[in-house]
Amino acid sequence: MAVVIPRLGIGGTEHHLLDILPRIDRHWFDITVVTTRGAGPLDEELRQQGISVVYATTARKRLLSLVGSFFGTMKYLRRERPDIVHFFLPEAYFIGGLCSVLLGQGNRVMSRRSLNLYHRRRRFSATIERWLHRRMDVVIANSNAVAKELADEGVARDQLRTVYSGISADIDAAMTPSIARQQLALDDNMMVFVGVANLIPYKGHRDLLEAFAIAAPRFPDNWQFLAVGRDDGIGAQLRDHAETLGLTDNIRWVGERRDVPIFLKASDVAVLTSHEEGLPKSIIEAMAAGLPCVVTGVGGTPEAVIDGVTGKVVAVHDTAALAEALVELANDPELRAQFGRAAKARVDQLFRVETCVAEYERIYETLIERSGEASRASMPMR
Repeated sequence: MAVVIPRLGIGGTEHHLLDILPRIDRHWFDITVVTTRGAGPLDEELRQQGISVVYATTARKRLLSLVGSFFGTMKYLRRERPDIVHFFLPEAYFIGGLCSVLLGQGNRVMSRRSLNLYHRRRRFSATIERWLHRRMDVVIANSNAVAKELADEGVARDQLRTVYSGISADIDAAMTPSIARQQLALDDNMMVFVGVANLIPYKGHRDLLEAFAIAAPRFPDNWQFLAVGRDDGIGAQLRDHAETLGLTDNIRWVGERRDVPIFLKASDVAVLTSHEEGLPKSIIEAMAAGLPCVVTGVGGTPEAVIDGVTGKVVAVHDTAALAEALVELANDPELRAQFGRAAKARVDQLFRVETCVAEYERIYETLIERSGEASRASMPMR
């Protein structure tokens, strides 16, 4: 089986694969990850867990990379002829999907993990995706919101599946809040917010800064926001805006980190103010850590965070409502604890990694059985 993705960088989809692929039954599924953009920081971690990672191209220039990706992916699929090809993220779907269709290979699966707002910017890609949809055997959405959009794009009901992302029951049981705060040089009595999101415009950091400026006079005196995520080009603008709003001392720009659990354990409230999402893994991880969450009601996020039960859900760009939600939780430790317990229980109910793995295996097995190429009772799949 081949899993095609642009690159194993630091992101929600990539960490999803890092969680899921090593847990899939290797006795029946021989998995290779094919990256269309070459090496990434998670390659070795997957290899250490027995997952092969190969590169369709190592070219760095964009045009050469696209051409190399297409022919490299085509070469791999023609040579290996995997029983199943599973595409993650739009670029891999575009390149790998076209290659697999041109080669006439069956058992094609596409996973979409975001809303389709990118179609507005990439009309040609949107047209190709709709053409590819009809040639997929299964299309997987990671939330009901994403599934609805896929149905609107023409994906047939019998093709479509919704599989929630899964994480381990406790991402770091040994780390206590007190130890985490000591390691991060945070006072025990400090009110700490955390946001795990790369610095990209649609993640809504600017809205959040403006909400913090509105809310700050009603916060406890000692508070801080930990902004965990890679700077994708707007970091300097956000720092300038924070300074303009008088928030410089309250915002810690942490950058890209692999040790996200320590930041969750050190925090009181998780925040995500995205303008678009499929189903944010960072929020599910925060819920698993027992954190109440303040989020914008976009995509599948309200399928995870239930307003008034596991956190607060506000409208996109409504900085006044966002500020009110932040103030309410900052000043009510009992409500934070209540929401946090409910959040952890909801993860255990809906977002277990074991459930996600079982759903993937069921989809793969059904495809193989339908094609008649192999079965669990005969021989391992390629």
